[in-house]
Amino acid sequence: ITTGLATLWPPSFMTTRDLRLMIANGLSRPLTYDPLGGAINAGITAPSRGPTVTTPVGGAATAGTYWCAYRFKDSVRGTYSALSPLTEVEAVANDQFSWDTITISAEARVTHIELWRSTAEQNGKLYLITTVVNSGTPTYGTDTSSDDTLGLLDVDSQLDLYTADGDLWARRQELPPNFFKVCVPYRDRTLWCALAVYSVGTVSINNGSATLTGVGTTWPSVLAGREVYMIGADKPYTISTVGGVTSITLDENYAGTTLSGVRYAIMADPAVYGNVIVWSEADEPESVPATQNILPVQESLASDNDWITGATPHGTQLWVHKTRHTYSVSFAPQMRLNPGVNLRFSRGTLNHRCADYFGDTLFLLDALGPWAIGPGDQYIELGPPIQDYFRDRRVDFGKQDWWFVSTSSDEGLVRFFVTLLGQTGSQPKTALVLNVRTEKWAIETYQEGLSGSARIEHLGKVRTIVGASYDRIVALGEGL
Repeated sequence: ITTGLATLWPPSFMTTRDLRLMIANGLSRPLTYDPLGGAINAGITAPSRGPTVTTPVGGAATAGTYWCAYRFKDSVRGTYSALSPLTEVEAVANDQFSWDTITISAEARVTHIELWRSTAEQNGKLYLITTVVNSGTPTYGTDTSSDDTLGLLDVDSQLDLYTADGDLWARRQELPPNFFKVCVPYRDRTLWCALAVYSVGTVSINNGSATLTGVGTTWPSVLAGREVYMIGADKPYTISTVGGVTSITLDENYAGTTLSGVRYAIMADPAVYGNVIVWSEADEPESVPATQNILPVQESLASDNDWITGATPHGTQLWVHKTRHTYSVSFAPQMRLNPGVNLRFSRGTLNHRCADYFGDTLFLLDALGPWAIGPGDQYIELGPPIQDYFRDRRVDFGKQDWWFVSTSSDEGLVRFFVTLLGQTGSQPKTALVLNVRTEKWAIETYQEGLSGSARIEHLGKVRTIVGASYDRIVALGEGL
């Protein structure tokens, strides 16, 4: 599908209604993938400036003020960028419009550019004038349409700038956030949550310097704009630019005492994004207006960095998991209208893959061990027979980002994949296995690390497969 993704933790996958994959890991721009077009960056970066438009004579304009803009288009997938800034133009009667200074997109997926213009003195709706190819230096000098002509265009050639509620519409195609590592399908939308935290290696910085130097780091450029927290610093600092895998420039000089070889963490502002979910527009998985499509899932208890780790669709509701709590969220058809957020359980998940359904029961894994949510939203304690693994720290919590839960209906088993202390590699080689029918536990040990699971239909039977090392896919339940 793609190469070059950071492998500090597994990426998050979801399938859209039109059978595309959305892929997120929080350390690169999210991707979208389909078998015909391959993997490309999700979303299209909008034009940063409006067009230059003059009004020579020879058209059918009405005297007054007009607004002009353009946007990029991926004709293969029917995906658009947000609209460019508006250019205000004054015209007199019978002028035409001559478009110039139209910036082309550098993104390979963009095939065309759409030009949009208002009617006289009306800046709430734009009309499609023409479409030009995304190459060279596009211009259009024969825009002679009258206001009456534009008003007769079909609905697909009209673009409202705002909804009836006053929300942005023509610029709703903001890029999916690159600092969340989880994407989840819900009600024909894409949900984004769970902050990515980069803390590999150590950092050094001198008093009065804006240059942060890393040792053992591989900083990607996408970290620009996030905050860096350093042991010994009295406040977080915002990253201005990433100069390389071991060099970062802050947006201000460091004012604290000189630091050498200290631990650190880089993330988007946790006070803003640690406990929120943002979502795309319906059937537009790459359009994520995070400034308006945002839902805080605030802590009901003391502020203790209990951040969101993932989310699981649950009928018409949504389970939102944190490290130590789980909330139920219910939405109206218009998701921005009065969502209900309720604390349901004082248990959570270690990561977004530590939750999987077996029939009507959701099995989960947090720092206290396995647990479940049964039919009727009943809390089910699962841990006592194996609680020593977690209570006595026989599992290696330093590798929990790779742990996952996998249910196997054909076997009647639920596997909680974990890493035991002393096991090599980052991926789990041990499964704590619950037999759903007998409620008995067993232990499975694997000779190689396992990275994730999926269910497929094979010979008329649903089978569970797992990803193993060396590009191998393993079918469970086949013995040795």
